[in-house]
Amino acid sequence: PKPSSAASDVYKRQDLGCDVFARSEQSLYLWASFPGMDDTVALAERLRARRVTMAPGRVFCLDPSIGARWSRCNVGALGDPRFQAALGPLLRR
Repeated sequence: PKPSSAASDVYKRQDLGCDVFARSEQSLYLWASFPGMDDTVALAERLRARRVTMAPGRVFCLDPSIGARWSRCNVGALGDPRFQAALGPLLRR
């Protein structure tokens, strides 16, 4: 799907399990915060162990020593059942 279509589809879902910082239908990425996940590096590492890649927010900070609770996500990945299957058990802890 086109970026605007993929973003629109993701935003219509109510079960993403995250807070979205800004909802732009013209972007391939969005910034999301997941409940109980204050350390997005740890979240990214746990997801990587499940063969899912996500960029922790502090990768994009001027000072990467500062923790970030936001992650940059591909809009297509958030709607992918494989992403949901990998993320779901981590959020239930």
